[in-house]
Amino acid sequence: MKNHLPGILLSVILAALAGFFDYCLYRSGLLPFRLFILLSVLFVLLVLLAAVMTWSSQRRVLFVLGVLFSVLLIAGFAFGSHMLTSMIETMGSITSPQTERVRMGLFVLNENPAQSIEDTGDYRFGLLLETDQESTDAAVEQIEGILGKRISSMYYSKLTHLADALLNDECDAILLNASFLDLISDFDGYGDFRASVRELSTVTVEHIIEPPKTTDPPSGSSQESSDSGVFIMFISGIDTYGDISERSRSDTNILAVVNPTTRQILLLSTPRDYYVPLSMFGGAYDKLTHAGIYGVQCSMDTLGMLYDTTVDYYFRVNFSGFEQIIDALGGISVYSAYEFTSRHGEYYFSQGYNDMNGAQALGFVRERHSFPDGDNQRGRNQMEVIKAVVKKALSPSILATYTDLLNALEGSFSTNMPYDAIAKLIRDQLADAGKWDLITYSVTGEGSFRDTYSASEELYVMIPDYDTVNHAAELIQQMKNGEYISEE
Repeated sequence: MKNHLPGILLSVILAALAGFFDYCLYRSGLLPFRLFILLSVLFVLLVLLAAVMTWSSQRRVLFVLGVLFSVLLIAGFAFGSHMLTSMIETMGSITSPQTERVRMGLFVLNENPAQSIEDTGDYRFGLLLETDQESTDAAVEQIEGILGKRISSMYYSKLTHLADALLNDECDAILLNASFLDLISDFDGYGDFRASVRELSTVTVEHIIEPPKTTDPPSGSSQESSDSGVFIMFISGIDTYGDISERSRSDTNILAVVNPTTRQILLLSTPRDYYVPLSMFGGAYDKLTHAGIYGVQCSMDTLGMLYDTTVDYYFRVNFSGFEQIIDALGGISVYSAYEFTSRHGEYYFSQGYNDMNGAQALGFVRERHSFPDGDNQRGRNQMEVIKAVVKKALSPSILATYTDLLNALEGSFSTNMPYDAIAKLIRDQLADAGKWDLITYSVTGEGSFRDTYSASEELYVMIPDYDTVNHAAELIQQMKNGEYISEE
C-alpha cells in the first residue's frame, strides 16, 4: 500500500481539478454539446492514464513520467479553471442589470463665494423647463434634502436663457445636466460661457436601463420578427472618459445587424447630426447625438423609428473604454480611404492599412474635419475600426492576449445582451468556425439649420436623404429574411 499511496493522492487531486474544470466548461455554456462530451471523455481518459502511470512508485521510470504528466495536467486544469471562472465573473458583471448615471452640475459664476451646496440655502436656482425634467426633479429633491428646505426655483425654456439668467444675476446658480454645458458653448456669443462658470458641486441621478425587449416591432412597423436568430445591436460611442455608465451624447451611432445563419453582419452608420424625431417628448425633432443625453434606450428607439425596426441590444463604449479594448487586443490594422493627420492626438494615417493602438484608433474614429464629406466619412471610418476589431477578435492570435483582454473588458463597456446569447454566438462559432462577411452602409443627408429640442434653438443638423434611409431599411429586412446580401 505504501508504494501506491503517492499515486493515489496525486490521482485524487488530478481527478478533482479535472472535474472542476469540466464543471466550469459546462457552466460557461461556450462549447457545443457534442464537443463538451468529447472533451469530458478525454479528461477521464487522461486522468486514468495518469493514474496507471503513477500506480506504483516501484516502477521508477514510469512513475516519474507519470508524476510529470500528472503535474502538467494539474497545472493545465488549474489554469483553465481560473481563466474560465474569471471570464464567467467578468461577463456576468458586464451583462448584469445596468444603470445610467446623469451628472447634474450645480454651476455658479467664478466670483461667487459659495464653496458647497450648504452655502446655497438662500440662492435662486435656475432650472430648465421640461427638457430632461425627470433628472432635474430628482436632483432638486437631493439638494433640498441636503439643505433641509425647499429651494427657490426659476424656470427657463431655452439653454441660452438659462445661461443669460446666470450671467445677468437673475439667478445665483443653475442646475444643469452637465452634458448640456457643451451645447451652450456651441451657440454664437457663448463660447466663453464655460470659462465664466465653475461647477460648485455635482448631484448624481441614477436611471435603471430596461431589460432587452421581446415585444413586436414599433407600432406601425411593417416588419415582422424573425426566428432565424437575427438580432440588431446598437453600437454607441459616447463622448466621455471614465465612468461608462454616465449618460452623454452619442457620437458613434451604428446598427450591427447580425445573421448567424448566413454568417453576415451589416454595419449601418447614421451621422450624429441626423435630424430625427426622438422616441420621447412626443417625437420632438433633434440631433441623433442628443438622444444619448436621455439614455441609451432613447437612442435605440429613435433609430428603430427611423428604420422601421426593433433594436434588440446595445453595446456602449466611451473614449477610455475604447482605448482599453483596442490595446488589450494587441492593436488592430485599419483601412483608411484618406491620408490625413487627426486633430485629436495629431496622429498621421496613410491611405491604405494602418497599424493602430488604442489612442491612435481613437484619433482615427473621431476625425471628421479632414474629409470632404466630414461626418459621413467619420462614420465609414468607425465601421472600418469595427471590422478590424471583429477580425482580430476572431483570430487565433487573440489567445495570446486573453488575460489582458479579460482585464480590459470589465468596466470598459456596457451591454444588455444576455450572457446566454453571447455564449450561443461563441458556441456557434466553435461549431462552425467559418468566415464572417461584414457589409457596411452609411445613410447620408444635407447640412442645414433647424430648431432642436435639446437646445430649443437652431443648431447645425443634417437633413436625412430618405432614399438612403429607405434603402438601409430594405437591407435590414433582407438580413432578417435570411437573404445573402453583397457589399454596397
